[in-house]
Amino acid sequence: ITDYQYDIYAKPASNSVFYNFFYLDRAAQFCTIQLAPQLKIGLSNVHLEAYDGYARQSQVTQLIDTSRYLYSDMPFILVGDFNALHPDMMTQTRFPDEPDNDYGNDTSISKLLKSSFLTDAFAAKRKQDGSSVFTFPSDSPNRQLDYGFYSGESLKLESADVMTTDGEGSDHLPVVFSLGLD
Repeated sequence: ITDYQYDIYAKPASNSVFYNFFYLDRAAQFCTIQLAPQLKIGLSNVHLEAYDGYARQSQVTQLIDTSRYLYSDMPFILVGDFNALHPDMMTQTRFPDEPDNDYGNDTSISKLLKSSFLTDAFAAKRKQDGSSVFTFPSDSPNRQLDYGFYSGESLKLESADVMTTDGEGSDHLPVVFSLGLD
């Protein structure tokens, strides 16, 4: 790892100051990895805001800007818990496990898809069977909140999948994708 950066995003303005004092941080980790003397790759792992769509959309804008600034000249992989629905999801609200969450006006994933910088690693799998990419909740997945993106002409997608678990360890299922490097 040759470079590392950890960005903590602003907490939702809709929360009280007292609530935000105890509220968990939403963040992105960025690192540059030297794979060979003339080959570097960028990698970012994120955990974005879950309950405030405006805060999450602001975080995505910052994420895109930082990613472009740091990694426009090298292959780049972006993964994590985006806590946002894909715009192709038919259901945008009233999930049995979180009936009050409404993703109807959330443009977070749309911003990433329209960035012309990133490719959705799960696009083909989603077209085959949208429910095959559901990652949340882990014990009975009914939506995708976790994603993988990549950029750079030298990266070629080989496979993408959502791992199944026994519902223990995390409330989200892990996403796994394999990339070849030309």
